[in-house]
Amino acid sequence: MTLALPQSAAGDSLRLMSVFCDAEQRERLRVGWRLRTDILATATASEQPEICRTKLAWWHEEISRLFEGRARHPSSVAFSQHHPTDSQTRLLVEQWLVAAHAQIAAHAIDDTTEFRISAFRHYGAILMLLDTSTETRDRHVDGARECAVALELLDTISAGATAVESTAFELVNHSIEAVADIGNTSNSPAHAALSAILCLRLQRIDSARSPNALRLLLSAWWHASRSAKRIVKDTVR
Repeated sequence: MTLALPQSAAGDSLRLMSVFCDAEQRERLRVGWRLRTDILATATASEQPEICRTKLAWWHEEISRLFEGRARHPSSVAFSQHHPTDSQTRLLVEQWLVAAHAQIAAHAIDDTTEFRISAFRHYGAILMLLDTSTETRDRHVDGARECAVALELLDTISAGATAVESTAFELVNHSIEAVADIGNTSNSPAHAALSAILCLRLQRIDSARSPNALRLLLSAWWHASRSAKRIVKDTVR
């Protein structure tokens, strides 16, 4: 099934990452992204902030219903069929509500810490939701955080958001190295694949600032290829 991901730098990376997911992970990614997109869409639903806040208030109620087993919206219903409804999952989904609030308020991102927080809300939560068990999520949280920063960087740079450009480029070099390290150590094939994809994209953006980017890229890509072969073998079995 085709993923309903947006036409963006980050969306393209997630599409490529889905190739390395098993069927169950791919479906979780699809329905999770659909719910995320519908929630974040409230921030741009109208030029009048009050209308946006009213729509977002409905989603607050809908998320409560979702985790009480009473979901109404098609995106929420689909989400409930593929994701657990435990408290940790709810905290991750609520990150999208917070992100929408910040966007409606036109909250400015002034430093690296705020950039990382925003990145996790936009992309880290969806990556964490690929894992269904608390134990597995805890093991992959660092990978999700670093990959989320890189995804946010891709969107920021490709959109030409000059207001945060200096913050973005400050993180580029670090993210290249971080996602490569994740690719070499993560037990998650999806994270390993995403790290390789991000290395490739970020290296193109900032190759002059990262003389080791090619080495890191090849290392991460090698690990991702091994993960892909493992998935194929498991599928055949």
